[in-house]
This record gives sequence, structure tokens and C-alpha cells, in this order.
Amino acid sequence: MNNFTRVLSTIALASLLGPMLKPGDAAALRPLNQIVAAFAVSASDSTIEEAVQLRWTGAAGYDVFFRITRNGLPLTVKAANDSSFQDVTAIPGVIYDYCVSLHDVASGLQQASACNQGSRTIFRPTQVAASDGYYEEWVQVEWLDNSRVETGYRIYRRPAGGGPFALLGDVAAGETFYQ
Repeated sequence: MNNFTRVLSTIALASLLGPMLKPGDAAALRPLNQIVAAFAVSASDSTIEEAVQLRWTGAAGYDVFFRITRNGLPLTVKAANDSSFQDVTAIPGVIYDYCVSLHDVASGLQQASACNQGSRTIFRPTQVAASDGYYEEWVQVEWLDNSRVETGYRIYRRPAGGGPFALLGDVAAGETFYQ
């Protein structure tokens, strides 16, 4: 084969492959082991009220998908171009084991897996204060509401010298005082 024939063969091959390749296909030609070797996952630890935030190494351009489990049970499946998920069904204060596994689309086989624990929280009220002799008939308790997801507040009291707490009542979410 001379140089002229080699050039014509290269042009013919490029012409045949050209219509099949899209701009993002170059990434798919890289070995999958590059993404497998660096695969990692993180989960938020009681820093977000609305959900547990999961983040993992993305695999855009690869023919893969991600399977997410919580405490060993299936939670969702995400595409190759996804690299995060919010678990809004997590119960505040409960620590969960999250695993994200990378699967080859053609075979369905798992290529990599990484796990991390995560939890969500409810932000507590702050600046709690009680009126001190200002009202004759009641004591007013006030606070700064720091949460967007609370379902309400329970108000307790106990004697100044100590002893058990007694429930006084409940107030609705968003309230900032009790009388």
C-alpha cells in the first residue's frame, strides 16, 4: 500500500464514520476504567433540611447508568450525565447508608460502587426567651424559627430548681411564640 492509497483509505474511513459520530462521542471512546478508578460518592451529613444531597463522580459521554440504594434498597436510577440526587424522603435525624453503583448499559453489569452515610436535619429554634414577670396571667415564650420544614413546636417547662419537664402545649409550624 503506497501513501496515496493510505490517504484514500483514511478519507474513506472518516467518511463512513463521520455520520455516526456526534460531537460528544469522543468522550465515549476513552476507556471506562478512567472513570471507574476515580469513582467516589458523598452524602450530606445533617447540613440540609429538605433532603440528603448525594454527589458522585459523573460519567457523561459513557454508555453507563447509576443505581442508587439507601440501606440496601433501590431508591432510583440516574443517567450517565447525572452526578447528584436529593433524597427528599429521608427522615430528619436518621442516618442512612447510601450506595451509588456504576453500571454498563450494554451488559447491565456493575463496574464500580461507592458508599457513604448521610442524614438530614431540622434546624432548631434559637434565641429562646421567656417573659420574666412582664405579664400577670401568663409567661410568653418566644424564639427565632430557623426551619422551613418543621411540623410544629412542643412547649415544655420545669421548675427553676430542676425536676421533670411538663408539656404545656403545641403550636403550629411557623409560629414564634407561645402564651
